[in-house]
Amino acid sequence: MHSPRQCVDRAPLFHNLAPQVKAKLSQISSHRVYYAKGSLIRQPHDQQAGMLVLDQGQAKVYYLTAAGQEQITEILSTGSIRGQQQLFQEQPSEQFIQALTDSWVCSITQTAFQNLLQASPDLAQLMVNSLGQQLWASEQKNLRHELLDAQGLVWDYLQNLAEQKQTLTFDLPIKKKELANLLGITPETLSRRLHQLVRAGKLEMQGAHFHLQATASSRD
Repeated sequence: MHSPRQCVDRAPLFHNLAPQVKAKLSQISSHRVYYAKGSLIRQPHDQQAGMLVLDQGQAKVYYLTAAGQEQITEILSTGSIRGQQQLFQEQPSEQFIQALTDSWVCSITQTAFQNLLQASPDLAQLMVNSLGQQLWASEQKNLRHELLDAQGLVWDYLQNLAEQKQTLTFDLPIKKKELANLLGITPETLSRRLHQLVRAGKLEMQGAHFHLQATASSRD
């Protein structure tokens, strides 16, 4: 059963807030809005600034290049968060969010959140502190990503996916061509790196079905 409080609590920005504050946030949220597979959850200039939580389903985030080609930047799964920064300031975005499966979304608009901040000065201070923690964590993640080579990028993605799904055996949520697009490498490079991981004994692979070896999947 869906819990509005638990949905709000999924956002790292709100993790350390008191229960009564989370209750207020759940009251200004919309919950379990349905999007059919293939439909757009967000698109440029849709006047829907704010944060969304993918309560159930999968979606891809992408933008269109000058040549009109799709460039994937992120794959969202159940529990994923987008747009925390837009709660504080609306910024034009050229990104699309498209449902890869039937999906249900919870959200908080920037207007509703700002109204709550104005009515609760103490909440504003808590939000500033929490946002600072999120920025630090994001910088550390980006630094680690920049230091990885192509095989490291592939392996890191698979490990993260296993953690999200809480299982070492899973199917890729997107096509391999889209995964290569997401990681910024060619499909040929992705194929070579996957087979290298198989030969190294870290991975078993059959089509889009993957199994990570338990000893190899542990984080350093």
